[in-house]
Amino acid sequence: MWLLKKEPLSVKITHLETQYIMQNRTSKPSQSSFFRRRNVAIISFAIGILITTISAYFYYGKSIESAIKQTPPYEIKRLSTYKNIRPIISVEPKDESPNLKNTKAAVGSLIDSLKKEGILKDASIYFRKTSTSEWISINNTIRYHPASLMKVAMMLAWLKSAEAVPGTLEKKLTAKIDDAKLPSNPYFKAPSIEDGKQYSVHDLIYHMIAHSDNRATSVLEQNSDARYATMLLNQLGLPPVQAGASSYMLTASEYSMFIKAIYNSTFNSPEYSQYASEMMENSSFKEGFAKGFPAGTKIWHKFGEWSAIGSPDELHQSGVVIIGNEPYILTIMTRGKGFDNLTKVLAMLSNRVYTSAMKFS
Repeated sequence: MWLLKKEPLSVKITHLETQYIMQNRTSKPSQSSFFRRRNVAIISFAIGILITTISAYFYYGKSIESAIKQTPPYEIKRLSTYKNIRPIISVEPKDESPNLKNTKAAVGSLIDSLKKEGILKDASIYFRKTSTSEWISINNTIRYHPASLMKVAMMLAWLKSAEAVPGTLEKKLTAKIDDAKLPSNPYFKAPSIEDGKQYSVHDLIYHMIAHSDNRATSVLEQNSDARYATMLLNQLGLPPVQAGASSYMLTASEYSMFIKAIYNSTFNSPEYSQYASEMMENSSFKEGFAKGFPAGTKIWHKFGEWSAIGSPDELHQSGVVIIGNEPYILTIMTRGKGFDNLTKVLAMLSNRVYTSAMKFS
């Protein structure tokens, strides 16, 4: 008969403990093992991100660097008349766009040809594609008498006054006109207001811009607040009108600042800037741009004529031309022999800009 050897109680407990530990080791990992695995996963993830970042840099980095280097430097013009702020007037590349070099060459060639024919003495152009801010200028150092183009400045000054004083546009003014003090016998004739009658400021602005009416301009000038005109020139960075000066002259790019001020709404509120563009859209001048662009092209613009005995005639046009959904700012200033010729020059130059830069854009 076999006798069973009894083990002490302490030995049995030890065996049970050992068995429990062994079972737990095979059923789930220890806490230290879990943390080790987690740390390995985190490190692997971090290394993955690092490798991806480095790969992306070498894959894209050079092209991004190159793009940054190719980005043209921009000129930012700001108002300096306020104490604590500097609102932006305009932002555009400092240099002319290489994408428009063919346009510049084509328009420049036409100008040279017209000069050789004796039709033209001088012509200057400023052209800007508003969606990209690309621009060119031709003969930009030549200054001209803007003449009736400055009626746009008069309008903007009055609209600034209207912003400050509600009801200004409805205000009635009596026309007191001295025709002897006005430019005599303008080449381009249009409807004019009558002496002694009352007109609202709105109606006078309409006649001044739509019909380039010197009488309406005279009434507005007599009743204007000169502070707003001074403010306008100052804020746009344009030369001031000198007291007693017989003329005021600007380059094509300088005058274009008035058009930019309307388009970008940098001097007047958006509502009044829209008002200004609608006044210009009503222009009765159907030469120049109207003949150079396809029929039905939407244009808001102003023209100006200047003449003096013994001097070449000057004819200018400036505004925004919309081709498709793309607005362009265009200013053309000319000096030459006779307004009949210069109206044709405006049409030819604007058409050359259209065919070389706008037709297929």
